[in-house]
Amino acid sequence: MDQYQLSRLLGADLLEALFHRFHLLNYLKEHGPIGRRGLALELRTSERAIRAEVEALRNQQLVDFSRKGIVVLDTTKDYLAKSSIDQMVKKTMTDTEKAVADQLSAAFVRIVPGDVKDMNYPLEASSQLAQVLDWILPFGFSKIAVTGGTTLANVSSGLSEKLARNRELDFIPARGGIGNSNLIQANTIAEQMAVQLNALHQSLFVPEHVSQETYESLIEEPTVKAVLKELKEAKVVLFSIGQAIPMALRRNLSQQVMSELKEGQVVGEAFGIFFNSSGEAVVKLPRIGFHLSDLDKIKYPIAIVSGREKVAPLVAFMHMVPHHHMWLVIDEEIANQILQGKPL
Repeated sequence: MDQYQLSRLLGADLLEALFHRFHLLNYLKEHGPIGRRGLALELRTSERAIRAEVEALRNQQLVDFSRKGIVVLDTTKDYLAKSSIDQMVKKTMTDTEKAVADQLSAAFVRIVPGDVKDMNYPLEASSQLAQVLDWILPFGFSKIAVTGGTTLANVSSGLSEKLARNRELDFIPARGGIGNSNLIQANTIAEQMAVQLNALHQSLFVPEHVSQETYESLIEEPTVKAVLKELKEAKVVLFSIGQAIPMALRRNLSQQVMSELKEGQVVGEAFGIFFNSSGEAVVKLPRIGFHLSDLDKIKYPIAIVSGREKVAPLVAFMHMVPHHHMWLVIDEEIANQILQGKPL
């Protein structure tokens, strides 16, 4: 355990309070002046809780009261303008997480402790993801895009209700249907997360992969068009990275495409793109939903990846995406393999 990990454990409550007040100050700066009752209604919390928070901020000479309500002081606005929630969160990385982030050119890495084969691992991964989301998401309204897959299904059931405190969240499926299992569909996972957090959710009732002719027709359908528009406004996209051949089999791709994949020596798949170890696209499937090219427009693209077999796909994927933009939640085994220089 290094000094960053120890300080993170010892100061968990202090970190939570720090991020909470930072988000509250930013909300007040954007929406103030506002009264305590109005603020409590907007943030879906009690007026008593707001009174305690605001009094603490006032005692720290960060806000003051006026006839119109709570006012953020000019000196506080200057501080907020010079501060970044991203940089604050990145300072919580351990030495090992920093080393993995440097190796992969990632913006942020969170390593989930424990063995991915352990039955409690999904709950721990979900807890770590929820903490990161709680730190980065502003108070108020935010849209979160969610892909499907086994990994996202596993972590979806453990998100803490605390994440919805002071927030109104809207979960949007980032892709259409794929394969035969309803449990790992983006629609199902988005709804499950929303129900758990008493949040909003959208639905996208179309196949993920279609012919080009069908694609051009479907994206003009009003309901589909509306969800695709919502996707472009998402602040976060939660997704995973798959092994190429298992993902191709799940999609029931033709023998011709399977041959192309094998000849191209593909190792991974994400957002309908099958890629080789150099991060070069070998096969691109027309798809309804979020595209790889949309990643650089998303403030927080977060990949949740677990299992030793995902090391090669992850390393290859990181060659494809904008450097220093990706946020990763990975397991210890992946982290160790990367630091040992064993991507296969």
